[in-house]
Amino acid sequence: MSRRGFSLERCGKNTPALPAKPTNVPIFSAKSTHTLLSAGTTARVTHNWTSTWNERVTFSPGTRNCTSSPLNISNAENVDRQKDSAIVTCKSGYVFPDGSPLRIFSCSSTGHWNVFENDSCQAVTCPQIEVDISNSLSPLSNAPEISGRQPAGTMIVHACAVSYVFAATQQPLKIYECMPNGNWTRNNNGDKCEYVKPRMMNSHDL
Repeated sequence: MSRRGFSLERCGKNTPALPAKPTNVPIFSAKSTHTLLSAGTTARVTHNWTSTWNERVTFSPGTRNCTSSPLNISNAENVDRQKDSAIVTCKSGYVFPDGSPLRIFSCSSTGHWNVFENDSCQAVTCPQIEVDISNSLSPLSNAPEISGRQPAGTMIVHACAVSYVFAATQQPLKIYECMPNGNWTRNNNGDKCEYVKPRMMNSHDL
């Protein structure tokens, strides 16, 4: 039988099971489930007024073609477009808002790409760095590079005051850089300048 443009096929004992976990969707006044197949969308429908029989509804989507539709993604390095999908790769140092350098866009039934307002390649930033500036000459407490997220390439010079060094290296200087992958060059948590007691001179030093 047919109903409103959908092809309805009575399911027998040999009807194959759907290959994926179904999702509830409303179809007419029925309770239904559906899953995506390579040939389209198949839905198994159980009517509200009876639970003794069901039907399988096969939706035949129209051909989707977005080859003539523009796909303008800011700071994209490569766009591989097909009829119904496009793979967009960001330039080095740029990612999509979810942190991925690559995104796949689908073609809508109207012949346009499904692009949202924030679908653009954005400059990579590193999270706000935690620097213990006690007993330090730099950075200053109000330095912009230690406040908020920082773009790739940002460098922070952490210099200890006189008679202070970093315990791990016994050196008074460290440099942190925000890398293109969104991470700082070193894990500086707990790095702080510690006092070094001056070495007493003896006769051998004279």
